[in-house]
Amino acid sequence: MDKLTKPWTLLPALILGLALAPGPLAAEEAAHGPAKPYSVRASLDWTSRSLDFRIDLSLGAFGIRLPQGRAEAESRIQAELPAVLKDLILGLPVDSRRDLAACVADSSLQVGDLTALAGKAQVLASTFARDLSTFGIDYRLPLAEIESLLVVHTSASLPQMPIQGRASRPYTGIVIYASGDLPVRGERTQARLEPSLFPRIYDEAMTLLMDRNTVAPEALAAWGELAWATELDRHALARVGDDPLRIDARALFGNRRTDIIISRDEALKILVLRENLELLAQGRVLVVVEATKAALTAPAYPSPAPAKRE
Repeated sequence: MDKLTKPWTLLPALILGLALAPGPLAAEEAAHGPAKPYSVRASLDWTSRSLDFRIDLSLGAFGIRLPQGRAEAESRIQAELPAVLKDLILGLPVDSRRDLAACVADSSLQVGDLTALAGKAQVLASTFARDLSTFGIDYRLPLAEIESLLVVHTSASLPQMPIQGRASRPYTGIVIYASGDLPVRGERTQARLEPSLFPRIYDEAMTLLMDRNTVAPEALAAWGELAWATELDRHALARVGDDPLRIDARALFGNRRTDIIISRDEALKILVLRENLELLAQGRVLVVVEATKAALTAPAYPSPAPAKRE
């Protein structure tokens, strides 16, 4: 007898092997562990004053089948949105001393204020991954929605005009150049300016020139305390006009490196004229920095538990 195995005798074993072979999702889980129910990507753009983020849901983790499962995927993401958004923005810098988490800790804000922002997030798009393993929704939250939670004054409180005189003239806006490393007041170190929701501007005598209370509430609602940019392009100049006062930052101040110090001489050019003080009230201030975009890190989201299916 021929001791060689006949080719057709291998067919049943081959069929059985294919049947038991892991599918794409199982193979991925074997290589990388179980699929995460949710994943989040986010970026903050201080120039456009917006937080853009995407929540992806693993269809396999929830046993969602297409095409009828799209509505379920959308519903699950929307249900998770308040918690995701809260965790994304808790570390957002408010000023030199606090982030949003600190505002919650000192009762300036309630956790419910942050989760309610989910209702303000704009849906930009919703798409499947090319391999149909995930479904995601892109959102945008304007920073103005966050700022509005922290604005309590009803009128601008401008700094007093000084007794000391200084030759000046009316300007159309104020531009402060703060790129690169700058000395940190009170410390033997240098740092780069960190954008924040409500930075402060001082002169060398630590006279406060600008914070959120110097800006009229209607200006804050329209475009924030001040603008951030990496260059003086047409969009940036729209805020400060074609004849702005141009100032070089002298130093930084604050634990979070969010506050700017300018020279006393440049500060006087603003303080001695009512027209220039009004630029502060209108928020016609632009700060030029090295970068205005940053990626935000969100926690891994294993919640909620995937639904069991029959």
